[in-house]
Amino acid sequence: MFEGVKARNRERRGALLDSARPALVEGETPKVMALGQTLHPWIVFAISIGGSVMIVHGLIGDTLPRSVGILGVVLALAGIGFSAIVPRRLVIRTDGGLYVIRLDRNGKLTEDPRSARTFWTPIATLPVLEGKSFEAGDERIHPLMGGKPELEAIKSALEPAGGS
Repeated sequence: MFEGVKARNRERRGALLDSARPALVEGETPKVMALGQTLHPWIVFAISIGGSVMIVHGLIGDTLPRSVGILGVVLALAGIGFSAIVPRRLVIRTDGGLYVIRLDRNGKLTEDPRSARTFWTPIATLPVLEGKSFEAGDERIHPLMGGKPELEAIKSALEPAGGS
């Protein structure tokens, strides 16, 4: 079961990288790719978890008024909806530099890749990972949904020696 999911994920990432190639300088070879977002993942989690706690205590446990439980449903749904509209970014490390490319809400590149590029820096001036995020121009890039695989890919992309 997990092998099928991993294969689909690799296929999806390969297609995403192929669609982003026009944004890269010709002749540069992609070394590392990561998915990021411009909003701290804990903001979305906090809204959803807060709503869930309110649902449990207000509707299921009857330890709080029912209106609190209903407000919890609204908060939990808002958290889910909010996670769908968080701006996503594709981070690509090549042998020549680091690129950040804007993606749509579905995590796809729908516009011209050259105009979707929001940030580029040569290898000599790579941004520094501060905690679990880094500055890319006027944006702070966090791993998509706070995922460990994306964090590891971002760490690898920002390694001065060249990533993996």
